[in-house]
Amino acid sequence: MALNAVLYFVKYPEPGKVKTRLAKVVGDDHAAQAYRELAEANLGILYSLPQDFIKLFVVFDPPEKEAKLKSWINKTNVIPAPFGQAPVGRSVVRHRAVGAAKAGIQTLDSRLKHSGMTLSSDSLLYWPQKGADLGSRLQNAFRFAFDNGFKKVMAIGSDTLSLRADLILKGFEALDFYDVVIGPAKDGGYYSIGMNTHSPLSSPPERGRGEGEGVLSIFENIPWSTAHVLDSTLRKLNEKNLSYYLLQKLDDLDEVENFRGGRPYEIFTQWKWKG
Repeated sequence: MALNAVLYFVKYPEPGKVKTRLAKVVGDDHAAQAYRELAEANLGILYSLPQDFIKLFVVFDPPEKEAKLKSWINKTNVIPAPFGQAPVGRSVVRHRAVGAAKAGIQTLDSRLKHSGMTLSSDSLLYWPQKGADLGSRLQNAFRFAFDNGFKKVMAIGSDTLSLRADLILKGFEALDFYDVVIGPAKDGGYYSIGMNTHSPLSSPPERGRGEGEGVLSIFENIPWSTAHVLDSTLRKLNEKNLSYYLLQKLDDLDEVENFRGGRPYEIFTQWKWKG
C-alpha cells in the first residue's frame, strides 16, 4: 500500500471564478481556459509518479461542483486506464506499471470510501475542500490523510507553471530528514507543502492563545493571497523548532508576466497579450 499521499488542490474552471487577476487582462473565458489546460497538464505530471509509491487525491472546490469536476477530469486524456488495461491518450508516455500495488490500493480505497471520500472508475480519490480559508482547508486535508494512515503527505497547487515529477519525488525524499518541505512560488507564496508524521500534528489551542501547537498549526493566522505567505510560514516553523527544506522556486499562473516569453503550454501561444 502506498504510504505517501499527494493532495492535488483543484478548482472547477468556471469563467469568472478562477484566475481573476489574469482575467483582467485576457478575459474570464481565456483565464478559465488557461487554468483548465494547466490543471490538466499538472494532473498528467502527477499521474507519471509511481502509483505504488504515491496515492493521488483530488481535493476540489467548490463542493457543489463535484459532479461537473469529475466529468471534466474523466474526459481529459491524462487519466490512465484501469488496472490491467493499456493506457490511452497523452498519459501513454509517462504511464507507470501499477499492477504490483493493486491489492494494497484497493484495500485503502475501500477504507477511505467509508470516510467521506468518493472514487472515480480509475480509483482516483476525490475529497471536497473544507474550511473558511485556505489554511483551514489545508489543515483539514492533511489531518484526514494522516488519520487514514499516510506517513508523508504533500499538497500541490494546480496552477503551478513548470511543475516537474522529479521535484515532487525530491520533496518526498526530503521528508525522510525534514519535518516540512516547501516549494516556494515567486510571488511570495508556495506551490507545494509537505510534511511527515515524525512531528506532533496538532493540539487544541491553549486558553488565551490564538492557535494550537503542532505542525498543522503552521496554517493558522497566515495572510493568504499576499506576498507574505512564505515568510510567515517560515517564521512559524522557526518558532516551533521544526526543520524544513525548500524546493526550487516556480511561478504560479496569476499574471500574464508569469509566462510571457516562455509560455510552456500550447494554449498560451494562441493568444496576443495586451501591453
